[in-house]
Amino acid sequence: MISCKKATQLIFKQMDETLSIWEKIQLSTHTFLCWCCTRFKNQILRIREALREIAHEVMDFERFEEIGMPSLSPQARQRVIKTIRDEQ
Repeated sequence: MISCKKATQLIFKQMDETLSIWEKIQLSTHTFLCWCCTRFKNQILRIREALREIAHEVMDFERFEEIGMPSLSPQARQRVIKTIRDEQ
């Protein structure tokens, strides 16, 4: 069985790319037996989803203007939107 450290590395790798069949088997086996890594994986996935939701709210610049918050210039808005979309 792989170590928790290796499982953590695979959990992060899985977020950005497809794991090999062998890596998937190793991670599945480990998380089946290790409740700590299972909990960690679930927490990381929840954090990632929450950050995606926040990013979508940040992109809703009109909402900020409606409630009187300062807003970015149109050029800065476009740079922020482009950066967020490029990272997704």
